[in-house]
Amino acid sequence: MRLDTNALFNGGFEEGTRGWRLPAGAQVLAEEAQEGRKCLRIASDTPAYVMASQAFYLPEGVRRVRLSGWMRTQGVKPGAQPWERARLQLVFSDQSGEPTYPPSVSLEGTTPWRHYQQEHDVPEGTAIITVLLGLHQASGVVWYDDLRLELLDSQHHPLPATKKEQTTDTRYWYAVQSDAEDQRQTLVVDLSRYLHRPAGKHGFVTVRGGRLTFQDGTPARFWGVNIGGGFMFAEKPVMERMVARMARNGYNMARLHHMDAGWAVPNIFGNHPTSTRRLSKEMLDRVDYFIYLCKNYGIYIYMDLLTHRKFLQDDGVRDWEVLPYAAKVAAHYHRRLIELQKQYAHDLLTHRNPYTGTRYVDEPALALMEIINESSLFWLAGWRQLPPSYIEEADQMFSEWCQGRGVARPAGSVPDLLAAKNPTVARFLYEIQTKYYTETRDYLRSIGVKVPITGSQWPVCLGDWLSNAHLDYIDCHFYWEHPHGGYRPSDLFDNRPMVRYPERSSIASVAPLRFAGKPLVLSEWNHCWMNEWMSEAPLLMAAYGSLQGWDGMLQFTYAGTEWGERMTDVFNVGTKPHWTAANIPAALVFHR
Repeated sequence: MRLDTNALFNGGFEEGTRGWRLPAGAQVLAEEAQEGRKCLRIASDTPAYVMASQAFYLPEGVRRVRLSGWMRTQGVKPGAQPWERARLQLVFSDQSGEPTYPPSVSLEGTTPWRHYQQEHDVPEGTAIITVLLGLHQASGVVWYDDLRLELLDSQHHPLPATKKEQTTDTRYWYAVQSDAEDQRQTLVVDLSRYLHRPAGKHGFVTVRGGRLTFQDGTPARFWGVNIGGGFMFAEKPVMERMVARMARNGYNMARLHHMDAGWAVPNIFGNHPTSTRRLSKEMLDRVDYFIYLCKNYGIYIYMDLLTHRKFLQDDGVRDWEVLPYAAKVAAHYHRRLIELQKQYAHDLLTHRNPYTGTRYVDEPALALMEIINESSLFWLAGWRQLPPSYIEEADQMFSEWCQGRGVARPAGSVPDLLAAKNPTVARFLYEIQTKYYTETRDYLRSIGVKVPITGSQWPVCLGDWLSNAHLDYIDCHFYWEHPHGGYRPSDLFDNRPMVRYPERSSIASVAPLRFAGKPLVLSEWNHCWMNEWMSEAPLLMAAYGSLQGWDGMLQFTYAGTEWGERMTDVFNVGTKPHWTAANIPAALVFHR
């Protein structure tokens, strides 16, 4: 019997899409194959990131890997960066998700079917291996077939594949009957009585003795949800049902997330094709109405500022076409990007809500604020995504910083020095990031913002926490069993209960992030579906969050007003009956 040494599921695509996370523009074809009957085709008419992926935890004993397979291309036009081609790429990630990218197969133009093979040593600390294939900010067509990933031991001998799949047993499941009208009826469970009506009745949120506290001395603790993307701009009747349901489930905070996202339809800019410098009046009205509803129900607002904004042609931003969403990393130091962030904050926060009659800077229902979502100058992968001109700008800033302090300028670019853990560049990045946070905080205060402000929550190293410690509170994100490399139920995930892995649990991972004198808010957390044990999470997190004195815990994410015909979305807690049931006692624990 031949030993199976291919660690990939369905590497030849003979079983269709099984095992793969496929983007729009990808097809499994029953023609044009190099091996067998089928192959994968990925196409894009315009430069785009159109990448398929498969990921899994690295088994013990693996020291080297061999990736091979067939590729052909047609009319692939490369992007500005050397990696913006048709690619076959391995990614090694440690337990925190920090990636290492070995050299990849990168093609352009038109090429015939050809077999490629690469071998790489596994970096120390690797926990997850991801195989990426497709168009990386390029256009054209690329085909893949008979992909193999062999895991090798210290003697370079292939190890047996340990591919496993589980199918959820749904024989004892039953249908949940619900509709929109249920939310208008008197329900057996209604936790809205634990909420402040209206939100803000105890004054603005402040920080006293390292805890969030209202102006009148009432402790401020928040059990909430994230409202993301286009769901923030639902029609008003839908909003009314959604906010009523949130209050009945005991949520007293909503984080307004991804309002600015370029991929959200609609977004706060009305999806203007060339500019993000003006807020859409129609979309701002929907935000106003949502906040008005939340205030009346006793639900406080956590306001994000920069999350996934895609800077456009008329924004006056250099190399806007190839900047990543939110211009992460560059947004911390490039002056034009900082100016645009300030303008956005000014226009949003000094705006008067016509339903409440209050400007947001004067609104006590607005409880917390964040400068930039999940970004850091210590994030090496973020540096690798920037156009060359932004690397050159950072290099020049570093040279001037060294000259001004009379220290020798180490040779190499800022990201290369960061990769080498150079202490001089680490100090530079810490100071630049701290300046960005404190300058932005001071600007927000100058326009009237009164609530606690945080920087970001992307803890790459101690320098991140130290720069964030200059602000009012510490924020963090954590996910148990996040799908590997993606966000869809079809992505690979680990079906494990958290209680069996206490040392790696959400609780053990978040608890050490407390800073003396600083409140701690977990503004994103989830135990992701389709994990069969996800309903263990709400009570465990509420209990330990209360024990540890965490000031806020916001589930990611919440969308819609009804159950829907079936459970969808790995993150949406609003469509999971078992999560909702477990949330009721959890909310009681946290509020009491």
